[in-house]
Amino acid sequence: SSAASDVYKRQVIDSRGGGGTAFEPAFEWVEEQDENPTLFVYLTDMFGSFPEYAPDYPVIWVAYDSNPEYYKDKCGFGEIIEVD
Repeated sequence: SSAASDVYKRQVIDSRGGGGTAFEPAFEWVEEQDENPTLFVYLTDMFGSFPEYAPDYPVIWVAYDSNPEYYKDKCGFGEIIEVD
C-alpha cells in the first residue's frame, strides 16, 4: 500500500441533520489561524445561521436533506451543490 492510500481512507459517516447550526465559528477559526484556504467545503443541511460577510476564499456548500426555500435568502455567498 502506498503512503497516499494510508492517509486517504474512505470513511462512511452517519450524519444526522436537525438544523440550528451556527456556521460562523468555522469561518472565524480559519481567520484566527491566519489561513487562506484554496477552497472551503462545508457539508450541511443548510439549516442555521450564516456569516454576514463572504470570506476572501471560495466556498462550496454541499447541501443534503435541505430546503432551498429556507436558505435561498440566508446564504449570501458561495456555490451550493445539492445532493440526495
